[in-house]
Amino acid sequence: MSTSSTRLRAKRFARKASSRSRRALLSPMLRVRPRDDLVRLGSSHSGWWVPEDVVRPGAVAYCAGAGEDISFDLELHGRGLTVVTIDPTPRAIAYVNSVKPDDRRFVLVPMGLWHEASQLSFYAPSDPGDVSHSVLNLQRTTDSFVAQADSLDAIMKR
Repeated sequence: MSTSSTRLRAKRFARKASSRSRRALLSPMLRVRPRDDLVRLGSSHSGWWVPEDVVRPGAVAYCAGAGEDISFDLELHGRGLTVVTIDPTPRAIAYVNSVKPDDRRFVLVPMGLWHEASQLSFYAPSDPGDVSHSVLNLQRTTDSFVAQADSLDAIMKR
């Protein structure tokens, strides 16, 4: 047997063993028990699966990042929850204000979420059609806006 074919077989064996090992280690974490108490709320691209028993009138939901789709937030509100939507982005604020219910159970907090009270620069996405901005300037753009940010705990206390 040639040295190159031996190396090739060794690599294949290592890949298979590695794959089996990863599966063995990860499978307990990846197993999902079927649940019949989940309900899908919101649009197909901005919705979430949530346990139906937590979606009850009188509860409070804090929703971070509105963008230009608050269908999840609106469904929570429609089920009797108080909804606090948090987003500092000017386009998102305009969108939310144009579609939000006009009652005290829907609150828009035009701030960013951070670990402490702070003024932060939010950098624009490279695609002008996108609405999501980044504090970390993930897309290396130069356009930004500055907004107040605070911790979820501080926002909840207000």
